[in-house]
Amino acid sequence: MAESRASESVSNPASTSTSRHWTPVSHAKFEVEKFDGSSNFGMWRCEVKDMLVQMNLHFTLGDKPDDMDEIEWERMNLLACSSIRLCLEKEEKYAFTEYDITKKLWKALEDKFMTKSIENRLYLRKRLFRFDYVKGISMNEHLNNFNKIITDLKNLDDDVGDEDKALLLLNSLPDSYDHLTTTLLYGKEKIKYRLVISDLFLLCCHSSDEGLPVSGDESMHEILQKALLRTIHDIDTKFSLEAFNNRYISGSTATIVLLVDGQILVASVGDSKALLCLEKIKSALGDEGASITVLDVEELTRDHHPDRDDERARIEAAGGFVRLWGVPRVNGILAVSRSIGDVYLKRYGVSPVPEVIGWRHLTANDCYLVVASDGIFESLKPQKVCDLLWDANVQVNEMSKSSCSCSSSSSLADRIVNKAFKKGSRDNLSAVVIPLNFTGFPQEPAGQNL
Repeated sequence: MAESRASESVSNPASTSTSRHWTPVSHAKFEVEKFDGSSNFGMWRCEVKDMLVQMNLHFTLGDKPDDMDEIEWERMNLLACSSIRLCLEKEEKYAFTEYDITKKLWKALEDKFMTKSIENRLYLRKRLFRFDYVKGISMNEHLNNFNKIITDLKNLDDDVGDEDKALLLLNSLPDSYDHLTTTLLYGKEKIKYRLVISDLFLLCCHSSDEGLPVSGDESMHEILQKALLRTIHDIDTKFSLEAFNNRYISGSTATIVLLVDGQILVASVGDSKALLCLEKIKSALGDEGASITVLDVEELTRDHHPDRDDERARIEAAGGFVRLWGVPRVNGILAVSRSIGDVYLKRYGVSPVPEVIGWRHLTANDCYLVVASDGIFESLKPQKVCDLLWDANVQVNEMSKSSCSCSSSSSLADRIVNKAFKKGSRDNLSAVVIPLNFTGFPQEPAGQNL
């Protein structure tokens, strides 16, 4: 790695002061991988230029500023040329040792390593049109290889159109991605490269380490988990296409629970919740030796609010921001950082990718499974939901301490929804309550909306 160090502080190249002393930045460390003549010159050139910008030496790539004397201009050029040569391998450095003007050195490098000939363009165009997925590599590596060809062409003043890039990338994917191509192109006259990239990352984020959906021997639980993630992705893709076509600005949270063979898998997008109410025996206060049965809450999801550290980091990395407007909001608008839809905020880090809680075995103490919208929890704490279910059970059978003895009916969901409404919640109020047997299998679910 080549390292450049800069010093203290920076004068403005745009200044018109005749007494200005031009000083490079120091105390910062820049690392550029040395160019050996065979690696990607376009990327190396970009990194070296960024280094010169950080060192306040980029102006030497042009003509001398009017307010700079010759001695100072010569000093800055010597420093810039030296910094550039430090980023070359020794074998490539020999041809450029005599240059002391940055602009001439830069042109010489481009002439040698970036010949803008029709032969080079033809070679890269052939590589682009014949570009195909190589079995066994990750999707991230596949995309990097594709973008390298695009960048090399751009460095030769050969820009590939946005829609051409999108179609060529889709054409390079293996057959297992045909469903993605169909979804993206259905009913569309044009396709955006950015949308293809976004959907590829979403599709692969929960796939195997190789970055592509795997095949072969998989357990039923693995197949179901993949199917769930794919379904959420397809729902978001379909809705997003409709939203673009019809200029919808709406979106939705999603919380899904799969219950199979006494195990549950939970996936959540947004701030709806899934929770379990567990039967526990606790000592009664002030009564030695006595005990009581209660329902304790176990939250299965974490709210995707923009002020959560990991969520904020993703939003800010995408160019968005979090602003307090009653509650923290993405760009001062959306109160959740993940959602289905909300297409106009996707580029600012709002994601439809669910957070998944892996398969969990139910136990004899797991008595109720509750899935409810965020409006419920606007006025009720999760523990209060379990308390309401316990109270309902006691009313059904005052003599029994078993919270699982009450029958499944919509009255359980009614109780939660009505209580949240009476306590002042005016957001969407939806709840599903599933009483669980000691065997871990559910009875008929109860649901209620308001």
